[in-house]
Amino acid sequence: KFHCEVAVGQCQAIAAMISNALASFSPFSQGNLSKSSPSKSSKLSAGPSMPPPPVPEPPAEVAAQPSSYALSDEDYIEWKCVLKACQASPDSVEPLRQLASKPKLLNWRSPVSGQTLLHEIAERGASGTTVESAVKLGCSASLPNSRGETPAAVLVRKSAGSVVSSGSRVGSMTRNSMGRGRMPSMPVDDSFGSDFSQSLQMPSQQLLQPSGFGFSPASLPRQQQQVQQTAQSAPASAMFRKRGKVLATNACTSVPKANICFSMNLQQNADLDTDQLEKSIQAAYGRGAKVQIDEVEEEAPEARRGASSSAAAVSAPRRQMAKCRVMFDSVEEARSAQQMSTCSRAVQSIVATSLGIEGSAVDFEGSASMDEVDAITLKLDSDSSQILCGACLLYNDRNECEKVVCYSDRSSSNGSVRHSGDTQVDGKSVHTVGVVQSQIPREVTQLFFSICSCAPHDLSGFKNPSVMLYANNQPDANLLEYSINQAAKSTSSVLAKMVRQPARSPGDCAVLARMLRKKFKMPLLCIDLCLAMAAETRWDIQALGTQEWNMPEKICGSYTPCQRLIEAKLRSGEGGGSGSGSAAAASV
Repeated sequence: KFHCEVAVGQCQAIAAMISNALASFSPFSQGNLSKSSPSKSSKLSAGPSMPPPPVPEPPAEVAAQPSSYALSDEDYIEWKCVLKACQASPDSVEPLRQLASKPKLLNWRSPVSGQTLLHEIAERGASGTTVESAVKLGCSASLPNSRGETPAAVLVRKSAGSVVSSGSRVGSMTRNSMGRGRMPSMPVDDSFGSDFSQSLQMPSQQLLQPSGFGFSPASLPRQQQQVQQTAQSAPASAMFRKRGKVLATNACTSVPKANICFSMNLQQNADLDTDQLEKSIQAAYGRGAKVQIDEVEEEAPEARRGASSSAAAVSAPRRQMAKCRVMFDSVEEARSAQQMSTCSRAVQSIVATSLGIEGSAVDFEGSASMDEVDAITLKLDSDSSQILCGACLLYNDRNECEKVVCYSDRSSSNGSVRHSGDTQVDGKSVHTVGVVQSQIPREVTQLFFSICSCAPHDLSGFKNPSVMLYANNQPDANLLEYSINQAAKSTSSVLAKMVRQPARSPGDCAVLARMLRKKFKMPLLCIDLCLAMAAETRWDIQALGTQEWNMPEKICGSYTPCQRLIEAKLRSGEGGGSGSGSAAAASV
């Protein structure tokens, strides 16, 4: 299976044969009518005229696809060496010259990354001249990557991100004159030749639209609309929100991937110790579980009395109900926890033992429900009608800004990060940034969230500014929250960051690769495929907003000062690149 040849050309030929066969097959075609019997032919001619057979549409042009994915170990090692050199020096064609005599390797699209070598250098900032030289060397300019992008589309996406993030064009426009969500027109580089120039002149939406990979950006606005409708259905002051874990400054924790919700009835006369209850629930579900007790209610005496006398009601044990959420970093772990809660009394027994009450005095009110956490929203809130402007800066593994998602450019290239624009809820300014974690492009490893004071002189003009993170399927329940209390005298600040973290360490991956090679004799390409398919990541979030992350400039409209600050922190190691937040997350 791993060495099967994907002969797309043969499939296209078969499709053309089927199309021709269907076009010639019609019960009322002229050939069939001429061969019919005279009586049947006369009946047909005497009756109402038959419509002509439909003219088949010509088969749609299919973009060029690789004819083979299989490589021997020797070829794969050689290709990976050239790939590493291309990644180190993307603006040079010298590494590609090593494969000039091997067109298959030169245009081989890795099933692991979904990219060719030409896509890799374009993704890493190669100039138009370098890409043109690579095409002349033999690299195919029409072969798409696994997201359906040609190298020209990758260049357009990269250049679009640089234009917006640099603020060279957008920054000169005022908030009133800037069209919401409009992108400035892109320059066309004619140095690539006619084919490349034509593809660059295509609308960027057409070039960047993912095709056939199970994700439609059109589905995302519904999630954002659902959150906005929930927030606008009641005034912010009247809408009850469940509290989330409060992050201290510089504290880091993981964004949960799933949670289970349940109500627990406890019979004890003393007031319920919520801290002890939280520790006992965590002990039941494991150290990796994060427990949040949203509410504790006491059952009214009338409910306990029922048909009994008042004296019996007074002597009846006191019943208290706790509404709880337990968050997990793994969907499988959450599913196992839900099953344990439903099929056994292990949780009730551990909680009862910890609280020093009988096991029968603890029970669930109904079944525990589980929800996966993928689409999340970060909400900037304050007690002011002035605009507290928020933005999200997407950074890749090379510490380069891929995109700035803000009020004037509200979506990333594939719609995985979206901005609400200027909104007000109950007379208060609200900016939200929606993130679909599973759809963030693989090259994006960090998200930085910034705020800016648009109307007051600095952030001290806002009362009680805060940050809330919640899942879109539970917009009334915060996952995390913290107050911005150290950015008052600054105009702008970087308030938080999210960092992608691998679930397995490089050492774990090396052990797995060695086992697959030694025990199952797998080819090197198959090993990389297995590790890629089994790869899991999580997102950690860290609260920033301290003095070193503050800026005197007003960054909304031109995010260059914010980029300079972030990239300086990344170069010094303070920005926390990929893998830096794991120790802090483990300690929380």
